[in-house]
Amino acid sequence: MIGESSRPELGTRIRVTDFAKGKPREGVLVEWRADSALARIDATGEYLVVPPALVGQIEVYDGTRSGAGKGALIGGAVGFGGAMLVVVASSGDYYASPSTGEAVAGVVLNTALYAGLGALIGSAVKKPKWRSFGPAPRVQARVDPRGRIGLAVALAY
Repeated sequence: MIGESSRPELGTRIRVTDFAKGKPREGVLVEWRADSALARIDATGEYLVVPPALVGQIEVYDGTRSGAGKGALIGGAVGFGGAMLVVVASSGDYYASPSTGEAVAGVVLNTALYAGLGALIGSAVKKPKWRSFGPAPRVQARVDPRGRIGLAVALAY
């Protein structure tokens, strides 16, 4: 059972993932019971009783996070790839062939430009951020030698 002090407040936006059924369900925490929780699901308006086995897997909404980093990574990769194609395509041309310094500068500048553009676009994309409120799962492993050639391994979680 989760202690009173570590429980999220009623009315908090939560997400519960039941790995047996797959997709996480989001809703609002309505009531704490002795060994379970009651949540109203956003998409359907139905009420969900969160059984004791899943109470520790409740995640609490913690604002949003920006997609700027991922956008910069994608934009930088596109800029690098495009610049490399231009350098390779123009390197065989006698009149337009860039020197090594020009090629490197072009690739670096193009990568930086597209990474900045990707970060700008990615910053407009917001995703919800979730944090777990329950105790961290405990994993214990034990290895015991048995006789001359035997070995016992125990794993508890």
